[in-house]
Amino acid sequence: MGWHTEKEKEKEKDREILPKDVVIKRIKRENKDVRTFFFEDALLDVRPGRYVMVWVRGIDEIPISLSHKDAITVERVGKTTESLFKLKEGDSIGIRGPFGNGFDIKGENILLIGGGIGIAPLLYLAEVFGEKKKDITTLIGSRSRETLLFLKEFEKISKVFVSTDDGSLGKKGSVLNMLDAEIFKQEYDMIYACGPEKMLRSLLEFFNEKDLLEKTQFSLSRIIKCGLGICGSCCIDPKGLRVCRDGPIFYGGEILNSEVGRYERDHTGRRRKV
Repeated sequence: MGWHTEKEKEKEKDREILPKDVVIKRIKRENKDVRTFFFEDALLDVRPGRYVMVWVRGIDEIPISLSHKDAITVERVGKTTESLFKLKEGDSIGIRGPFGNGFDIKGENILLIGGGIGIAPLLYLAEVFGEKKKDITTLIGSRSRETLLFLKEFEKISKVFVSTDDGSLGKKGSVLNMLDAEIFKQEYDMIYACGPEKMLRSLLEFFNEKDLLEKTQFSLSRIIKCGLGICGSCCIDPKGLRVCRDGPIFYGGEILNSEVGRYERDHTGRRRKV
């Protein structure tokens, strides 16, 4: 029995250190700058909120959250994602992981809040809650109707409220403009959020004022180089929490007084305002 346990630990280490060759089964175009890549091979130990290190050969390795149990959703924002967008069905990429703690899945009445590409990991979470027949409300914020992601998917499993910066769909303004009396007609057992850091900071302050931080979980995105908790590039002040290993999911109380939404660090470790 002990030998089996040690053997499983070695397999886990291998998944963390050695990239696995994964074939792209299907590519879905979400909008002109966002695509979802479905994998032919099943990943082990997947759950909502975890992420994988994606290696585009000859280019670089980047962290991307799971948007389904067998897929990642990618926004084209740099050299590595641009190279990823050039791949076709049948091509392969290298994957390490999954990494991170994942969401703490609990409660009957659930509120999901996602902004931009941050809605992607919440889709996988919604799918899991949907299978459990939970009561789900989803707030989706986007720049415009054209950039809005996964509206139809969320409408199948939850009540959905939409906001766009330009007012082209739903309520005009940010997702924060939807946090009104209508949304809080019912009491939520757990609130999950993912999106730009300025949005997350506003949500932290809002839910702190409402005395609801203990019911909130936030998915953070930071520069992650190793995924192993060694390099320290993803640490957040003042506790030194490592997003790659201690997160990427944190309860609101853990990060209320942190740098989140105030400043971040570039690839050299220097601070820069969010």
